[in-house]
Amino acid sequence: MPFCPTCRTEHAPGAESCADCGSALVAALPPAPEPQDLADEDLVPVYEAYDQLSAVTAASLLESEGIESVTQSRQMPMYDGVALMQNPVWGTVMVLARDADRARGIIEGFMAATPESEPAAPGAGDGVDAG
Repeated sequence: MPFCPTCRTEHAPGAESCADCGSALVAALPPAPEPQDLADEDLVPVYEAYDQLSAVTAASLLESEGIESVTQSRQMPMYDGVALMQNPVWGTVMVLARDADRARGIIEGFMAATPESEPAAPGAGDGVDAG
């Protein structure tokens, strides 16, 4: 029986790729990796999000690149938005210290490719006096 080395699931004879993840199947599974003890590793902040959508977007981007993250909100659920009046940061995205430089690079590259402001209105800055 063939096995998926990624999902570690058994498949029907004759199958060539995993129906779940698309990996090529192998005749025998390699030994399972040893679980990592992450209790001794520090989490470090890599991104301060100004709203929940930005935090979720950054965390999803990191996950798609294989970096696990934790999102820590600074908000108080019963006082929706009150904390934002005192500190205009919704929360922080954190990763393991060993992944911090790579995570910052991924987020910075994404933000550099994302427009920060709305495009100028038609005619704005073309030297035509509106008045």
